[in-house]
Amino acid sequence: MALAGNIGLRAAEARAVTIANTPCLIVKRYDRQASASGEVLRLHQEDFCQALEFPPSRKYQQEGGPSLRDCFALLRDWSSAPVLDIRDFLKGVILATLTGNADAHAKNFSILYADGKRRITPLSDQVCTLAWPELSKTLSMKIGSAVSLAEVSPEHFKQLSIEAKLSWPMLRERLTDLCQKTVDAIRSDAIPNTSTIAADTTLNRAERMLRLMGGRK
Repeated sequence: MALAGNIGLRAAEARAVTIANTPCLIVKRYDRQASASGEVLRLHQEDFCQALEFPPSRKYQQEGGPSLRDCFALLRDWSSAPVLDIRDFLKGVILATLTGNADAHAKNFSILYADGKRRITPLSDQVCTLAWPELSKTLSMKIGSAVSLAEVSPEHFKQLSIEAKLSWPMLRERLTDLCQKTVDAIRSDAIPNTSTIAADTTLNRAERMLRLMGGRK
């Protein structure tokens, strides 16, 4: 979550603290709003499964859930600012790939209804699942024909650009830019409270992707 904010993604504010000797993660809610009287109001949101009419039991693509193509189509058809929200969703997909997060499923992305608009929410629930060897490495939503985190390459993102009707030059530029920003952020120790496993995993994955694209590191 800290990395997402550091490299320019819209992410919910999160911080790690210790309360009564217990490590805790505190995340500021983006779906609440204070009224003039001080009352806390709940803002309506729908995760992508709800918006696409999939039950929560089918949040993973391999279990019959939404694909990335479905998610991009949803934003194109339903968002009040599709160009901006497609951009932000794409960045979230790239971040999950670089950080080794196989659990970026359709219920981890949502649309917020506020001020008469429908916009994608800030990123939340981002985690390096590769830090736990026992967890599945199968992608929640395939990237092109890639099924697992280990095999994702620029070619799979190119396949995604065709499936999701995205510009490949734009996608490639975003991918290169976020890879480089990720490498720079981790090498400069700009991310607080980062485990060695998560940082090393992310750095290795970002550097690998840059090598495959022929970019700098």
